[in-house]
Amino acid sequence: MILDYLESLKSRGNWTFQSLADASGVPESTVRKVFSGLTENPSIDTITRLIVAMGGSLDKLTGIPPDLQSNIKKVQDATQHGDPETNITVETMRKIRIEMLEAQKAAYEQQIAKIEAAHAKEDAYKSRMIRILSFALAFLAIFIISALVFDLLNRDVGWFRTIFSSMEVANYDARLSNNVSGLFGSILFGSILI
Repeated sequence: MILDYLESLKSRGNWTFQSLADASGVPESTVRKVFSGLTENPSIDTITRLIVAMGGSLDKLTGIPPDLQSNIKKVQDATQHGDPETNITVETMRKIRIEMLEAQKAAYEQQIAKIEAAHAKEDAYKSRMIRILSFALAFLAIFIISALVFDLLNRDVGWFRTIFSSMEVANYDARLSNNVSGLFGSILFGSILI
């Protein structure tokens, strides 16, 4: 909203970044950053200086209608100068204040709607990324489980063949030692009996 208004003022007055920096007193690098969107939340002082330098209105930026501005000006003048000819009652001042507040409320509601739309867009992007990552993780898990099952079923191929071959050697050694000890036990037991 602010950047759009600044862009419209800049194009309407054919301002360059340098001429705008000179007129507003804001450094040219800051002016470039504000107009390019690199400065997401420029200070109110910077915005005010840029708008005033380009002949814009802060009231227009905030959404205060021109007729309300003139009524506020009348109230301020009557209050400051005590003008008896200005027939402004308390009720009129209250109505002007209500109109001003309603205009500000509408401007804030527009800003809130834009922020909510940006958050909804960001949430949709996050949800999409979570779905993509979940799918990738599930695919990776299925691939690893399939590779392990294939490896376990095929003893001659893969990671587990060394484990199976060492288990077979260990089983063979255990059978051999049992057979050898059994043989020696038979021989020894047989010689004792004789």
